Amino acid sequence: MNGSPRTRPWLVALCLFGVALALYAPVARFPFIEFDDPGYVRDNPHLAHGLTGEMVRWAFTSAGYQYNWHPLTWLSHALDVQLFGFDAGRHHLENACLHALNAALLFVALRALTGRHWPSALAAALFALHPLRVESVAWVAQRKDVLAGTFFCLTLLAYARHARAPSRGRMAVVAVALAAGLMAKPTLVALPFLLVLLDVWPLGRLSSGRIRGGLLVEKLPLFALSLASIALTLIAQGVGGALAVSIPLVERLANVPLAYLTYLRQALWPCKLAVLYPHPALVEPEHSRLVAGGGALLVLGILTWLALRAWRRRPWLLVGWCWFLGWLVPMIGFVQVGNQAHADRYAYLALIGLELALAWSAAELVGSQASRIAAAVLGLGALALVSAYQLAFWRSSQTLFERALAVTDRNFVIENQLGLVLGERDLDGALRHFEAAAAIRPGFFEAELNAGKARYRKGELSAARAAFERAVASKPTSGEAHLFLAIVLGREGDHERADAELARALEREPGLVDDARARKLGEALLERLGGD
Repeated sequence: MNGSPRTRPWLVALCLFGVALALYAPVARFPFIEFDDPGYVRDNPHLAHGLTGEMVRWAFTSAGYQYNWHPLTWLSHALDVQLFGFDAGRHHLENACLHALNAALLFVALRALTGRHWPSALAAALFALHPLRVESVAWVAQRKDVLAGTFFCLTLLAYARHARAPSRGRMAVVAVALAAGLMAKPTLVALPFLLVLLDVWPLGRLSSGRIRGGLLVEKLPLFALSLASIALTLIAQGVGGALAVSIPLVERLANVPLAYLTYLRQALWPCKLAVLYPHPALVEPEHSRLVAGGGALLVLGILTWLALRAWRRRPWLLVGWCWFLGWLVPMIGFVQVGNQAHADRYAYLALIGLELALAWSAAELVGSQASRIAAAVLGLGALALVSAYQLAFWRSSQTLFERALAVTDRNFVIENQLGLVLGERDLDGALRHFEAAAAIRPGFFEAELNAGKARYRKGELSAARAAFERAVASKPTSGEAHLFLAIVLGREGDHERADAELARALEREPGLVDDARARKLGEALLERLGGD
């Protein structure tokens, strides 16, 4: 490909944008997914009136809502509500447009960093079409991924410009782009380290005669931004309760190399993708994964050694491998957030490292230009077909959750989510999923609460009370669980206990005083207890 005439860069960028947008065009007909989308957009009271002054203030000052501080993401959702209301298809299409823009920007940024035209185009095409990107694009709640991706590419582009002719003004542009990206999603905290890596290759700044320390000094403001983002994220996740999932440190460490190998396998063979992969320590706490984790660590060590050996002739292998490993560090599970062992969305930017290594290696392959082009087209076509196949599961919450249950084991979170989807039209089916979730993960609060509600709707008061009691035991701070337990106790005639549970509900969540169910129960209890 090196000897071929170059297509104009703007035309390549336009083609990448068009291909990516065409792939994801079906999302314009998709509804919101009943998993995070309601909390992020549809039922978010702060977005109800679109982009208002009060909403802007909340976006920058809120801590803990949905576990993250990402004001630019909230502003983008609010702008969509302002323009499109709650038309889910338009919100989805915004994600698709941002992803298509990212593919085009990535090509421009890689070309500016490396001076290589066709390898940059191939890496960007792999980014645009790889199935591991489907989750980030097809899930409205993951707007933060694609929006942060835009600022990620802009940061790389600004840094390439600075590297050619360093200046404080150009470095300030880099800092502004990074700050914006961190306000879209804090996973960009690894970007300053990536820029140091790019100084080595392809920029070659270490061999240009500059004092090595100067390359770190110029990035100190960037590291400061990352540290501030880490602090804000930990505060938000602590307040929101995302860090409440308790997994022993040794099991978290054992899962780290296994998660890395899973991402690597999915990068090479993207099959059986799911919206959530439950952490094995939560579903099989009696089985240690230390031996498997040690084996995975050995494999990673061998791959790293091979990349090091190839450094002189093929530096992009080590750079791409370190990009992949390093970018995933904040999400790999040293600090456990949520119930997942790993997540497709975490690979959105991490996978670029492997794609860069592959694209530059492909440029070295022997053979005719026609054969290399044919191989690239076939490979990209296969990725596009798999992505389209995976995308189809996102057409409804039910198909998405049923697919997840089909390709994962003991997925208690998705059992509960599917029960919620079925609840309105298939109460018995919903109850089966709620109780399956509770059986897999005893004490799983959401499943116990939902099972209690389903039993109550079926008129099975004794079973409903037992489920609500388990929910209260699992999460004593939940006012809603105490309220439902009080309602059932009232129906069963245990008025004194019902009164005590109602008092606990109002103590835990004072806002329930305005709840019609709480008022009705309180009046009934007052009448009965007052007459005794």
